[in-house]
Amino acid sequence: MSKALKIAAFLLVFIALTNLLPHSIAHREQLRRDALLRLETSQFLADSLSDCPRTGPDLDAFLLKEQSPTKESNVWKPLCRVPDLPLDKVSVVLTHRNQLDSCGHRWTPSNLNCSLTEPLVFLSDPRDRYTWARLQLPDSLKKQMIWMSSRPMAWNEHLVAEYQNRIQWILITLMGLILTGLLTVRLKRSIEEQQMIHEVGQPIPPRAAEILLISLAAPRPWMLADTNQEYYEMLETGLKKKFADRWYRTQVLCSLPHLALHSLKNLVKNAL
Repeated sequence: MSKALKIAAFLLVFIALTNLLPHSIAHREQLRRDALLRLETSQFLADSLSDCPRTGPDLDAFLLKEQSPTKESNVWKPLCRVPDLPLDKVSVVLTHRNQLDSCGHRWTPSNLNCSLTEPLVFLSDPRDRYTWARLQLPDSLKKQMIWMSSRPMAWNEHLVAEYQNRIQWILITLMGLILTGLLTVRLKRSIEEQQMIHEVGQPIPPRAAEILLISLAAPRPWMLADTNQEYYEMLETGLKKKFADRWYRTQVLCSLPHLALHSLKNLVKNAL
């Protein structure tokens, strides 16, 4: 396989893992939550609950009060039963909240019931990363009741973003483990090589610095040879070893960014 095809395949896999897979997992999680809710509603009777406040500010305050996490493992919890319109009163169904106050002023007949046809908002605050979900669904006897999630959770695009973050961290961790493994193998070879390049009784440069130089300068062996040669020339001129060692470490540290980048390019090139 050519290098261009390998790069294209790598990019396709990366896009699939970071974009398509999170959407797929999030969709499956939404379906799971919906299935759990359907199961709960099919086994629960609304008659065991108290009536919900009337739709409007009263219901809003009630839902806000019920937004408290529970220790239960269930995803959903039943809140209240949606009351039927009273048969002994004249019901007026309103379409706007501002009509509620005028409908309930003191000149309203006592047998008049004002109700609001306002759909229940699914998410308490869609802008929050974690928020409460609410749904109005019928029980097994077709009696309407309101359900709420047992805790604030990620929904819709926030749920997708959550799985994207998880997958990205998994990929970063996996890449880190692979790089660590490759560097460990190279470091082991560098230690073995260091033991072979020095003669018995010969002064040895700083061990850690030389091993690092051997590891990173493997594609450019002349860098190791030149640096060691200058090191030995300094010792032959009478320079104390501790000063020569300090110079050696400085050379390696100054070359470290360039060597690390070049070594990383070679690792990627060999992998492709």
